Amino acid sequence: MLYKFSSAHGNTELYDVSFVLNLHLVFIVIAIGLNIAVALLPYLSILEEIKIKLNPCIGRVRKLASGF
Repeated sequence: MLYKFSSAHGNTELYDVSFVLNLHLVFIVIAIGLNIAVALLPYLSILEEIKIKLNPCIGRVRKLASGF
């Protein structure tokens, strides 16, 4: 996308602003992703506790499954 830019001296130039707009979109997506990741950080410890509690059960299920 070309944008016409007129300077104070009366010179008119065309600039390609699609790269800048795409760059802004990339930064916005990264910022949203970081916000979601930070919001989910407290739940990671809960998932780790559930995994630790389920580890013995998973081991028993694997033993039973390998017996068949």
